[in-house]
Amino acid sequence: MRMLWDQPGTIDERFERFLAVHPELLEEFCAIALRLRMAGREHYSADAILHHIRTSCDIDGRDSEPYRCNNNYTALLARRAMERHAELRGFFETRTRRGE
Repeated sequence: MRMLWDQPGTIDERFERFLAVHPELLEEFCAIALRLRMAGREHYSADAILHHIRTSCDIDGRDSEPYRCNNNYTALLARRAMERHAELRGFFETRTRRGE
């Protein structure tokens, strides 16, 4: 069985397909980022948040299958979180993407 990230298409297309199947990942990612922001953090690592989600799924016994998220999506998760929540704008460091 091919994973969602093994499917053809651009990274943006694969990311959108992944989120369509697992919208809870973005919700949890945003919730953690917002808690960190409200706790006074001005900047944080999107990679650390994604790894925290993966680890917490393993530790608390939740099925980790939904969070088998390709690391290539980390920057896209960060950008989407900052688009959705004004208080997260600038919270994650981003680089210019090819084609931007």
